[in-house]
Amino acid sequence: MQWSEALEQCLAKLVNCKENAAHAYVDTGSGCPWCAIELHTRVELFNYVEPAGDAATRIDVEAIWRSIDGIVVPQLRGPDPDRLKAQLSPSAEALFIRQ
Repeated sequence: MQWSEALEQCLAKLVNCKENAAHAYVDTGSGCPWCAIELHTRVELFNYVEPAGDAATRIDVEAIWRSIDGIVVPQLRGPDPDRLKAQLSPSAEALFIRQ
């Protein structure tokens, strides 16, 4: 048997989880293994589910880019190094070592 045939057979046996639409698995009768793993680890493994419909209507790349381009990056200014240096003075230990 070719690996592609084995994969096709496995794909044909996939079932969708009744609890989480992001989960699909080969049904062995013991339930969704992904639910069991997520419950045990408390880590959501598959947090994205594609909405139904045509791919062109599901994802509006232009709208996503407009949102990204619209993000205003805050202008953060750190302290003025010269002003900060003027406010600092050496400790007594540093002055003693300098002598």
